[in-house]
This record gives sequence, structure tokens and C-alpha cells, in this order.
Amino acid sequence: MKYTILSVCTGDYFYEAFDITVPSWFKENCEKIVVYTDKEFSCPGVEIRPELNKSSGWLEAVGLKTVALNKFLSTWDGGNLVFFDMDTYMVHDIAEIFNEHFSIAVSHLEGKATASSGTWYAKVLPRVNCPFRRFAIEWLSLQYHHFKDGKGVIAHKPSYHQIAFTDLLSTLEVYYFPGEIYNSRRMMYDGRGADKKHEAWKQDLDQRGAKVLHFIHDSWRDKAFVKEMAAAAGEFNYWRQS
Repeated sequence: MKYTILSVCTGDYFYEAFDITVPSWFKENCEKIVVYTDKEFSCPGVEIRPELNKSSGWLEAVGLKTVALNKFLSTWDGGNLVFFDMDTYMVHDIAEIFNEHFSIAVSHLEGKATASSGTWYAKVLPRVNCPFRRFAIEWLSLQYHHFKDGKGVIAHKPSYHQIAFTDLLSTLEVYYFPGEIYNSRRMMYDGRGADKKHEAWKQDLDQRGAKVLHFIHDSWRDKAFVKEMAAAAGEFNYWRQS
């Protein structure tokens, strides 16, 4: 099953992650990679769209993901869509997830208030009344409603963007995929210490066959850790190493 990857790269934070993660997205079934940005630059094999406003920080930047999504959908005929946050590393091709029946596939809702809005998979139909297209429009509207109400505006807590995403999931046919495989994310600051973090992620790779590593909470900045996890995954390919 072929798919397109969509992502957003804004602010210095995301540009630093770009060279670490994007090379891993070039897999056999990935037809196109589209990245919305707030500045002009080029990258072989990646369609860069510098159409976003500059953000002053996390609070603004997080809402730009839904802005980019709606911009993208307005000119896209449809197909299988993957959304990856810029701190997401694809170990192995994820095409088989699209064999499942869903409008959107999400993870990490079990026992939590919100689902992960940083890595998800969607089936977009080539028509205006496509359920996911409606969802994207409503998501953009609801996230700013939450923002105005001061809901989800505290750093390191679920954002207004993520809360709106979760609120609207009931309007779609949802597949809850195993997060340890398609959105494996190990917390940097969970009280277990770095050694336990390494151990937990290697467990996802070795025992569960993790295909997507999500380096949340700045864990991608730890280059030694990234290299160790990529080596455990069996591949590694920075474009420019420092």
C-alpha cells in the first residue's frame, strides 16, 4: 500500500531534528514526502512548502500542524496519509497498517486523557464529503476554540491541538494501533532514568518489532541515544552528522 508522509518543520527546534529523522522516511512504499515550513530551503526528494507563519514558541507552533494539514488537503486528490512529527524516526516500512479498516488510526489513548496527535495514519477519499476531510476542518476550528478558552495552553501538558484531536475522534471510524509498534515513544523524564529508557525502547525493538520511534521530549537531541536506538533497529543514516 503506497502512502504520502506529511510533516511540519518550524522554529529552530524542528530544523535541528530534520537531518536526523527525515532520511529514515524514504521507504519503498512512501510515494511522497511533503514538509510545511516557515522558511525557504531545499532537500532532495522532499517537497518543501514554505507557507507557514513564523511561530514565537511552542504554543503557536503546535497549532500550525493542523493549519498545514488543511492547506495540504485543499490541493491533494487523496490516498493513504501518514503524519509524522519532525522527531519521528521510521525504522521499517509501515505500509501494512493501511490494510486495516479505518478513517484514522491513532495510538496511546488507553488509560490517558488524549490520543497522540504527533503520529497518525489516515485514509483520505478524493471527494469533498470525505469523513477525514471534514474532520480536519473541524479539528482546526475546535483547536482555536480551546485555545481561546485557555484549554491546553500549558507547556509539557496536552495541548489545545491534541485535546481537539481527541475530542473529534468519535466522529470517525478509528483504528487504535499498537503504539509500541507504530508510535513507540519512551519518555525522557518519567523518573526511571536514562538506563531504563534505553532498556524499554530496546524491548520495543527486539520483542515487539517497533517500526516507528517517536523521540518525544527532546530525546532526539541526545545523539548518542539516537545512534544507539538506530543501531538496535539495524540501520542509521544521518544526512549531515555533527
